[in-house]
Amino acid sequence: MTATAIIFDCDGVLVNSEALVIDVERRFLADLGLVYDDVEYLTRFVGTSEADFVAALRTDHGERGRGPFPDDFLEQVRAVCSERFTTELRAVE
Repeated sequence: MTATAIIFDCDGVLVNSEALVIDVERRFLADLGLVYDDVEYLTRFVGTSEADFVAALRTDHGERGRGPFPDDFLEQVRAVCSERFTTELRAVE
């Protein structure tokens, strides 16, 4: 078998950034009026592509009559995550 790609998934092995990213996402979403309980959030969104994630959020946002979903949502989340990575991200023991 010849590999055409290799995926290195080290999250949770070297560092655990997932919990931090989810916290940032959920804070931004709460500010937009999109509040999900833990089970719904994890079931619907964790492991999906960014495109599917944003599409679902846009749908939910529209259904709740919140107006247009911010086009720069992911950029805002990435910026805050980047800041928090430098101060809060720790190696897994």
